[in-house]
Amino acid sequence: MKPVALSIGYITCSGLVFMAFPTTAQVHPHHAEQIRKAANEVKPRSVPKKPRMVLIFNTPPHLMDKDPHKGYCIPYGEEGRRALGEASGAFKPVVNDDIAMFTPENIKQFDAIILNNTSFGHMASLYSNPQVLQFYLDAIQFAIGDLEAPMIPRKSRPVRKPVPGTQSVPGLEDFVSLFDGRTMEGWEGDWTIWSVRDGAITGQTTAETNLKENNFLIWKDQVENFELRWKFRMEGGKSGVYYRAMKRPVGDITGDPLIGTQADLDASGRWTGAIMEYLLRDVLAERGQKAVIDESGKKQVVGSLGDSKKLLEVMNIREWNDCTLIAKGSSAAFTINGVTMCELEDHDPKRLVHGWLALQVHAGTPMLVQYKNVYLRRF
Repeated sequence: MKPVALSIGYITCSGLVFMAFPTTAQVHPHHAEQIRKAANEVKPRSVPKKPRMVLIFNTPPHLMDKDPHKGYCIPYGEEGRRALGEASGAFKPVVNDDIAMFTPENIKQFDAIILNNTSFGHMASLYSNPQVLQFYLDAIQFAIGDLEAPMIPRKSRPVRKPVPGTQSVPGLEDFVSLFDGRTMEGWEGDWTIWSVRDGAITGQTTAETNLKENNFLIWKDQVENFELRWKFRMEGGKSGVYYRAMKRPVGDITGDPLIGTQADLDASGRWTGAIMEYLLRDVLAERGQKAVIDESGKKQVVGSLGDSKKLLEVMNIREWNDCTLIAKGSSAAFTINGVTMCELEDHDPKRLVHGWLALQVHAGTPMLVQYKNVYLRRF
């Protein structure tokens, strides 16, 4: 079988006269025969409602020399789609590479347009596969309105897992859950330290752990302006929620794996309720403080939210406590059990404006911390 290629000539359809151009490269006769054989195995899933005409538009000649697919994808794609139309009778294929085909008076003559400039995986052999050609024919028939897309999912379809961080929270508008209560989907960490226990994210170290540096469980997405809610309890040690944090550069073993702003939690009570940047700007707002940091980086306490020791009385560190952290632009506020622990207004040009969200287990004494009901909404 000789390779199929249109000669220069004229084709008339529905009163339209236009020039059809030859293909830019030929398909080997053996391959053309394979394509035609595969096309004969393909059947239209529906009868055309009326005669259909489909434009197979190849890369224009003035661009063809720069097209890396000119020797295989384009001619083989043309051959495959043309064979489909001729073998199935579902549409009349018209091949052209003249940009004038896209003028309103020309383009309205076609039921669909195929932009033939590449193929799946750049593999010309795909056009000899009846399954691939059936896919193409289904797509063409759907595009021209002769085939309806199925409304009921097939029983054999793969079951998709929910994407972590997309599950809405009942009763909390715009919030999504970052923890499903069963798995660590969406989190990255050291699983010898972090686990799920009793429906809670659990970070634990023992005397044998010998933790050399602070350890983090990092959420898969970065944050900027947000409200985060969570419950926590802890026994010993120090923890906290890092936000807008930076990861340590690959290969660097100095400093902490994560550096950033932190809503602090501490079993001793010393740092609980504070906002700080360990290894950066240190304490930004102590518990009980309304703090402002100006453009020069100078911190000033401008108000009080209550006595630091009294504020600590609203919580029992070994029981579940409700926390809320709101970070919006230069403002941040940290609340525990409905009581605001500190507020920060940060205008320092050095402040971190976006970065990673993470939970911390601190190096040092053995400890256990648990988190659950971790909900996020973005502003």
